[in-house]
Amino acid sequence: MSKLQKLSLESLDKLDMGKISATLETHLKRTIIDCTDRPADGKARSVTMQFDLVPVLADDMSCTEVKLQVSCKSTVPVHRTRVYSTGVRQTREGPMLVFNTDSPGNVNQTTLMDGEED
Repeated sequence: MSKLQKLSLESLDKLDMGKISATLETHLKRTIIDCTDRPADGKARSVTMQFDLVPVLADDMSCTEVKLQVSCKSTVPVHRTRVYSTGVRQTREGPMLVFNTDSPGNVNQTTLMDGEED
C-alpha cells in the first residue's frame, strides 16, 4: 500500500524526489547571487512560489482528488547601462546608429587630435 503524506511546506521535500524544493532553492540562489553581484542596487529581488489546484470532479459530483501544479519564479532588478549618446547616419541600407568610442556620453565630442593632418 502506498504511503500518503500530508502536503505542507515541510513535506515538499518528499514530493517527486524533492524537485519542488530544488526549484525553490535554484530561484533563491539566483536572487542571492544578484544581491552579492550588485549590492549597490537597493531594489528588491523576489521569489514567488505558486500552487495551482484544480478539483477533479467525481461521478457523484464530489471532489476526492485535486490536480496540483507548483510554479516558481524569481525576479531581479533589470540590468541597465548608463545612457549613451548616439547619432543617426543615413546609409544605402537605411539609417544606422553610431557612437563615439572616445566619448560614449557625447557622440559629437571631438578630441585635440581631430582635424590634424598626418
